[in-house]
Amino acid sequence: MFLSLPSDHPYGCPLQRHIYVYTCAINLAHAAYMGYQLGPSPSSESQYQQLGHLTSLTYLNLSKSSFSGQIPSEISKLSKLSAIDLSFNYEHSTRLLRLEKASQLRSLVQNLTNLKQLHLSGVYMPSTVPDVLVNASSLTSLRLENCGLSGEFPSFVFNLMQLRELSLDHNQITGHIPSWLVKLTQLTLLNLRFNYLQGAIPGSLFHLHNLEYLDLCSNKLIGSVVFDNFPNLKKLRVLQLSSNELSLQIKNDARVAVPKLEVLKLGSCNLTKFPGFLRNHSGLVVLDLSDNHIHGQIPKWMWSSTRETLLYLNLSRNSLSGFDQNLVGLPWRHLQVFELGFNRIQGSLPTPPPTIKIYSVPNNVYSGEMSVSFCKFCFFFLLCQGKPKGFLGLR
Repeated sequence: MFLSLPSDHPYGCPLQRHIYVYTCAINLAHAAYMGYQLGPSPSSESQYQQLGHLTSLTYLNLSKSSFSGQIPSEISKLSKLSAIDLSFNYEHSTRLLRLEKASQLRSLVQNLTNLKQLHLSGVYMPSTVPDVLVNASSLTSLRLENCGLSGEFPSFVFNLMQLRELSLDHNQITGHIPSWLVKLTQLTLLNLRFNYLQGAIPGSLFHLHNLEYLDLCSNKLIGSVVFDNFPNLKKLRVLQLSSNELSLQIKNDARVAVPKLEVLKLGSCNLTKFPGFLRNHSGLVVLDLSDNHIHGQIPKWMWSSTRETLLYLNLSRNSLSGFDQNLVGLPWRHLQVFELGFNRIQGSLPTPPPTIKIYSVPNNVYSGEMSVSFCKFCFFFLLCQGKPKGFLGLR
């Protein structure tokens, strides 16, 4: 049985009403129950007792519902739970769901031996990454994003051999990415972006053959990354390495093929040319090569292979001089975001497609006339930042 409670109650979520012990699933995701408070209140004790009586509950989803306060320990009595999602319940920093002590997390999960999914992203628990999940060997999905966690990469993850999804982004995790992650052979998603991880990317990651999503953006990672290793990840759809101190090497473009790749972000990876393997790759939706050292012209094969699929393109902060041939209009038919600022682009501006939402091309050397077609579209248009260069008029 699946129960979804509507959000039309005038005083928030009436958890204490109309919920029977036979209920096996509750989904209040996205409900935004008028800032319902899970903290102390005259009725909270009875509400929590009612919650503890839902002994057949297997799935609890209260994500994005504007709850706040301490997470009640009564959830730990629901021993049949296989999935808990309390993610992103904050509206601003003063109203969060909280687990401020490791003991509170321990009491929450200690009896939940059937737990497979634990999603607590946005729940405030400012501490080192707790090891209380060391015995949660049945977990397949663990998401602790933006929780205020600190300290080194959690060693307890080594015991979670069934794990398929691990997301710890937007925390303050330090140290190195451990090579023992290769033991998690079921892993399909690894998201460690926006932390303080250091050192090199361990070569063992290239042996996670089920990996579909890898995001290591915005850390302090250093060293060379040989892109020729990535074809070992034949299921990889998303690869994001931007905003580190990495140097990407491609030794043999002809042998590199990541056939399912849809999102590629290699900003600030010390690239000096367009990756040649993209010449024959036709499935890209997002491409970010910003803040590199790519010079010369944008080659024609760059748009021939992605004309029908590309939605987002960021080539800003390079040393590009223009397109391989004069373009009246951008060749990508469904492009929504185009960023080409802080290059050395000369000549006239190519007209964007009707789908465009952001067209950002500041600090280049434009001249000639600008098509009147620019006036037909409703989008964010950034042409100049600082002193304008060149002359542009409408044609």
